[in-house]
Amino acid sequence: MKVTVNGKAADTVDGVTVAALLKERGLAGAGIVVEHNNTILTRDEWETVVLKPHDMLEIISFVGGG
Repeated sequence: MKVTVNGKAADTVDGVTVAALLKERGLAGAGIVVEHNNTILTRDEWETVVLKPHDMLEIISFVGGG
């Protein structure tokens, strides 16, 4: 199934949740914000939102530093 992640086409399996996609990409840690089809998701929603073909995700990770 094709979805868009940060503006780029990406392949994933049917029925994948946002949480599973993040884990698959090594992005399941703290400091992550996910926008799904122009709506920011809470962390609780990551487990329940199932991606559909042509969905769009923007994944932002915060990096600390000085």
